[in-house]
Amino acid sequence: MDNPILPDDELVAVLNRLADVLDTSKSASPWMTQKEASTYVHMNYKTFKRLTDQGVFKAHSGAKYGIAFERYNRDELDLAVKGL
Repeated sequence: MDNPILPDDELVAVLNRLADVLDTSKSASPWMTQKEASTYVHMNYKTFKRLTDQGVFKAHSGAKYGIAFERYNRDELDLAVKGL
């Protein structure tokens, strides 16, 4: 193209932002790992784990089904943080 509408560096920046928005793995699911959940609520990982152990945050476990995982629901985290 002889006269591009956007310079190459600006076009790359726009495409990167678009890719971030379209990356559904970041925001599509309300379920998070413990590390993701602690980051989501802006809390130190160890503090988050301690509060989970105290029942402030609810972990959903797959142990009942023989699967080793714990996930946290975004809506439940929002409610728990409001109660702190």
